[in-house]
Amino acid sequence: ITGNIMVILVTYTKIGHKSPTDYLIINNAVIDAIQSGIRLPLLLVNVAANCNALGDFLCHFHGFLSGVCFIGSAYSLAALAVFRYFSVCKSPAIVLHTRHAVYAIGIVWMITLVICLLPFLGLSVYEYSLMERSCLPSWGSSVANRINAIIELIVDFIVPLVITLTSYLQVFLTLRRIDHNLVRHVSNGGLQRRNTTSSRKPIHLTIALWLLVLNFLLCYITWSILTFIIIPFSNYQISISDDLYFFSVTMLYVNNAINPAIYLVMLKSFR
Repeated sequence: ITGNIMVILVTYTKIGHKSPTDYLIINNAVIDAIQSGIRLPLLLVNVAANCNALGDFLCHFHGFLSGVCFIGSAYSLAALAVFRYFSVCKSPAIVLHTRHAVYAIGIVWMITLVICLLPFLGLSVYEYSLMERSCLPSWGSSVANRINAIIELIVDFIVPLVITLTSYLQVFLTLRRIDHNLVRHVSNGGLQRRNTTSSRKPIHLTIALWLLVLNFLLCYITWSILTFIIIPFSNYQISISDDLYFFSVTMLYVNNAINPAIYLVMLKSFR
């Protein structure tokens, strides 16, 4: 909670012009703060009681928050990747402004809220999961419901992941080409050092944002496989170690604690 609040404050009170990427970083930190400050305390109530102590209303709300944090983080990271792509790879004539960041944040939240509200509209339902110690969307065992589950898996996870990985691949290829051009064409040592130093800032920012993606994937991979693949496609009959599942849930919150540390280590402006 402290780390993400510091990220929000440092970025919002940044001296000088704030870039569109700064607003997307704030948005991502807000989602992390919601996860740590609201979703986690609600979960701990059920963990301590080892039952649905929240009641149906708060349990359904917690399931809704779970979707907001997961899908919101995935699409927020995808938006950051797309903005890095336009900043690094496209023509200098294409300039991103604050309004573009506002549009991107609006799209992220629109997609997130629409998907997370589907269970309230009858397309699935939030049900209490003993392993999760909270409510999760349940699609049942019918073919139609499983197709709906697959569609949500694609929209919730695969689409933003493909956008993110494709964008950063293009960014790193472009930065590598720029670095090779500097080494090949600049013969003056002092000029080369100045150019190399000035080129480190976008590289450091890109690496920091890429580490956010890597952190998200590593922390969410176990939970995602269990929740979206193994449990639904076993018709909820498979027996999974409670310790393994609790570890997978714990890693979701570890992700939020690591993100501020990435900014601190990688970006001098944050320090």
